[in-house]
This record gives sequence, C-alpha cells and structure tokens, in this order.
Amino acid sequence: MNSIFATSFFSERLLKTISWTLVHSLWQGLAMALLAAFILLATPGRKALLRYNLLATLMLTFVVGTIATAIIEWEFFKYVELVPKIKYWGALEIPKGILDSAQIAQAQSWFKTSVDRLSSLFEQNQVILVSAWILILSIKSIKMGLDIWYAYRIRWHRTFQASLYWRNRLVDLAVQMKVNQAVQLLESALVPGPAAVGFFKPLILIPVGLLNNLPAEQVEAILLHELAHIRRSDYLVNFIQCLLENIFFFNPGLLWVSNLIRQERENCCDDLAIAAMKNKTIYVNALVAFQAYKLHGAKYAMAFAGQKAPLLDRVKRIINHHNYKTLSIMEKISLLATVLLISAATFLSLHNTQAQTPRENRIASFSNVNVSGSGTASSPQIMFLQDVNGKTYSIKRVDKKIQEMYVNGEKLSEDKYADYEAVFKEIDEQMERDRAQAELDRQQAERDREQAGRDREQAERDRAQAMRDLEQAKLDRIQSEKDRLQAERDMEQSVRDRAQAEKDRLQANLDREQAMRDDVQAKRDREQAVRDRAQADRDRLQAEKDRQQAELDRIQAQKDRIQAEKDRKQAEEDRKMVLSMVGDMISDKLVKDKDALNSFRLTNDEFWLNGVKQSAQLHAKYKAKYIKQANYQINYGHNGVNGGSGLWFSKGSIKE
Repeated sequence: MNSIFATSFFSERLLKTISWTLVHSLWQGLAMALLAAFILLATPGRKALLRYNLLATLMLTFVVGTIATAIIEWEFFKYVELVPKIKYWGALEIPKGILDSAQIAQAQSWFKTSVDRLSSLFEQNQVILVSAWILILSIKSIKMGLDIWYAYRIRWHRTFQASLYWRNRLVDLAVQMKVNQAVQLLESALVPGPAAVGFFKPLILIPVGLLNNLPAEQVEAILLHELAHIRRSDYLVNFIQCLLENIFFFNPGLLWVSNLIRQERENCCDDLAIAAMKNKTIYVNALVAFQAYKLHGAKYAMAFAGQKAPLLDRVKRIINHHNYKTLSIMEKISLLATVLLISAATFLSLHNTQAQTPRENRIASFSNVNVSGSGTASSPQIMFLQDVNGKTYSIKRVDKKIQEMYVNGEKLSEDKYADYEAVFKEIDEQMERDRAQAELDRQQAERDREQAGRDREQAERDRAQAMRDLEQAKLDRIQSEKDRLQAERDMEQSVRDRAQAEKDRLQANLDREQAMRDDVQAKRDREQAVRDRAQADRDRLQAEKDRQQAELDRIQAQKDRIQAEKDRKQAEEDRKMVLSMVGDMISDKLVKDKDALNSFRLTNDEFWLNGVKQSAQLHAKYKAKYIKQANYQINYGHNGVNGGSGLWFSKGSIKE
C-alpha cells in the first residue's frame, strides 16, 4: 500500500520523511511545553515583554528543530531506499563495492539506531496517518484562506470614515507611540470590536457608534492598544502562528505555547498603551467599559478586551504590577504526567536494550557488512562486520551455525559464540524481510507493466479523441474569436460602468460626509435645544418667584400706606398736643414765648424744661393732662422726633 500511495502522489522517501518528522515533532513540542512551564514558574513578577520574547524564542527553536529533523530524515531515507535493491537467494549476496562506501555504512548505522526502535504498527499505517494529516491540513488551510479573504473584505465593505477629530487624534497618538507607518481609522458595521488589520497598509476598524458611546479618554486607550499591535508587527507574527497551528494541529505542546504567546502579546500592548497614557485608572476603566459594551455585541473574542477570565487577569496585572499568569492545576498535572511518561519510556528503553544485548560483546550497529557464500557445507557463509567503533568481526557459518569467529583478528572460543547468536539472528530476519519485500516489489512491477499496457491502449484512444478535439478546437477558436469581440465590447461597456460607478461612489462619499456633518449639526442643535429648554424652565421659575414677590410687595405697600395714614393722623394729634403744652407753659410763665423754648422732657417721674427740673406741682399738672399711660414720655429738642414710648419733636417742627 505504501508503494501504491508513493507512486500515485510522491515518492516513498518523501512519505517517510513527512511521517517521521511529524512523529518527532510530538516529543519536541512536549519538550517546548516543559521549557515554557519553567519560564512561567521562574518569572511570576517579570515584565510581559521578557516572557513574550522567551516564549517566542522557544517557538522559533521548535520550528528550526522541526526543519532540521525533516532534513535529517530526508537524507537518512535516501540511503534506506537502497536496502530493497539488495537481493537474497538463500544467502545474503551483496555486490562488491556497494556496501564498502561510507555513505551506505552510515545509512546502516542510522537504520539500526533509529528505524529499528520504531513500532511496526506505525510503519503499517503511516499512509493512513499522513493522508489524514494532509486532509485536515487542507481543510484548515481552506478555512484560513477564507479568514484572510474575510479580513480583506471587512477593510472596504460597509466601512465609513471616522470623524475628522478622531482621524487627527489618531495621527497624534501614532506619533506618540512611535508608529512610522500611515494608519487609517474606519468605522465598520461588520466588526463587533476594535481590530488592527493589515501589515503593509495597516488600519484600525472600530464598530459603528463606539466613538460616540464611550468617553474620549477610553476611546484613546483603545486606539493606543491597537497602535501598539501595529508598532510590534503583531499581525504578521499572528499570521505565522496560525500557519504553525494549522501544520501541527495535533501537537498539544505547540498549541499551548502559542496560546501563552497570544496572552503575553496582549499584556505587552497593555504596557505600551499605559506608558503612553500615564494613567492606569483610565485604561482599566476602558477595559471594563469595553467588556460591558461587548456583551451587547457579537459573542466571539474581541481584539481589545478579550474574554472575561483573561480580562480579569489583565486588570489584576495592571493594578498590582504582578503577572498572575502561571500554571493551572490541569496544566501542572498534564506536564507532570508528560515528564513521568518520558522518564518511564526512557527507562524501559534502556532496560530493554540492556536486557537484549550481551554484557560486553554487544554490537549496537555496524558501519560495514560484507557477506559471501551460500551457507552450505560446500560453500560456507563468510561474514565480515565492522561496528561504528572500528571493531571488526569475521565469521564462518554453515546452516546458520557459527564454525569459526574472529574479533579484531583474534579467534574466539566456542563457549562465547552464544553471545552473538542474537545479533546474527537479527541479521537473518532482516534478510528474510528484505527477500519478502523484494518479492512484493516484483509483483508490484508486474502489476505496473500490466497497467502500462492498459495505459498504452488508453493513450491510443486518447489520440483519437485528441483528433476529434482538434476539430472541435478549430470550431471553438472561431467561436472564441466571436466571443473575444463580444468581450471587448463588454469590456468597453464595463469600463464605462466602472467610471459611472466611481462617480456614484464619490458622490455617495460626499453624501455620506454631508450626512455625517448634518448628524453632528443636528446633535449640536439638540444639545442647544436641551440647554434652551433648561434656561426657559429656569426663567419661568424666576418669573413665578418675581410675580409672587411683586404680590408680596403690593400687599406690603398697601400695609405701608395704611400705616402711613395712621402715622400722619398720630403726628397731627401729637403736633396739636405739643402746641397745647407750649401754650400752657407760656400761660404758666414758664417760658416767654415759643422761641424761648429749647427743650423739655415730660415723663411719669419728672418734668424738665430747658435743662431745668421743674417742681412737683408743675410735673403733676402736666402729667395729669398729657401723660396718658405708664412708661410714657414726651421729649422736645433739636434732634428730631422719636416715637418709642413717647415722642421726640424738633423745635422747628412746631407750627402755628
């Protein structure tokens, strides 16, 4: 089956090289995973950039090791292909001069040290395994091609120019992040989250409405994160990672390390963005806010915030300056099981080798083998062997039994022959396998000859069909010429249609920009209307307060008018009373006339006139006439009128 597959698609040498390279990549991936686990355990508090560089170096080392393995396997199977060409007829008959070369000796050494320790089950089913690998790789490659096509499509399909403010702001942020490439900012109706797309012509896609739904400082945090991806050329590195994951989809070690690299890549971009912002609080708020915004969008991974659990680790790492990514319980268990499995396999391999090999005279591999004779009594089998250490063995056998044996020219005693029986039994078994393979090759060659005869008959039929096809081709050329002329006319029409479409696109862009400007103006008008309504409400409340105050003022004015009228009447009565007192004082000869009166004071207790206290009789007389109630007094002087419990009048206020 191997030969049929090899002749149908590619050589058996290439088949074996691919299969064994894939097998070796498994333990190489596990070794890489163990080293990655050691890096995580050894650098819990170090910068994300250090972890990223170490893990990326591990990945690069794995790739180089896999390529080197493929080259070694290719060169190795170059010599192994010579083995089926050696024919055995009752004994091993090898043409002289072939196995004497150093290359064939090296091939035999490789065959003994490598191929013999591989399981026969894999040898029998390697075609199925390689076929399954090619099938799955093809499916994943098709999916990857569709993803690349989709990434190219979302660059131009249903995208819109961001506002002028954010385009200018992106230029400033790119200078701040030391991004030398020109980066374009577009709003997209297809992406659920911010994403940096492209390597040679990078652009940042933002979901429609995100620029208006988040605060400006949080939007700047998102843009700085995406600019960090562009600065680090993460788009290209991620593309290479996807290729490796497609090729080694069966390798758990590589897939795990690749996932670690992606996590550390996001941490590196977080550090660059925070260093540019110089504000961790705003950046953490942007992560949390964008996670909440994501919950209302499409349910798959975002380029900025990520999944909920990694997001929590990123927030902890940013706040506490500590990288919390370490080995989980399952990862520790898996790595421990891997170490135990490798150790057990190594121990069993060494134990099995020691058990099956003589104590001191074991022959690990041979760099030179020469065999002659048929092994009968008349023609004994003479074997000459030389191991990789230069030790020589000369053996004479009859009916597969040792008659004589020399090691480095010294003859061995018969009691030591048994130590080498296992080695010669292995050589005899290999010769039997080679004879069986030669018979299979002969049968396959016979089938190939029969197939060649059928192919010749088919070729005759194909030539006849080719003549008919030639006639048809002439007719097709005539039709093709007609089609070409029609195609030229269609192409001219297509050019005109493209020109018109370009005009329509430009007009649509202008209309879209005008619509966006109208939206901005409408938003400003709405905001101004809200402010005007608020001001009108304030004015209405103030007017209501002014009206109420005016009503209170009117009521108070009415009260003041009533009080003023009372005061006027009281003042008139007081004036009459004072004039009456002045007349009584003139009648009693207390003063000559009113001009001689400077001041007087009349209380319940005393009576003063021009600074002189009057007698008790005069006080009693005037008190009885003019003091109407307790604590009442009448004062007259030059300082005005005081209406406390009495009255105060100025001299000039007394009129006839």
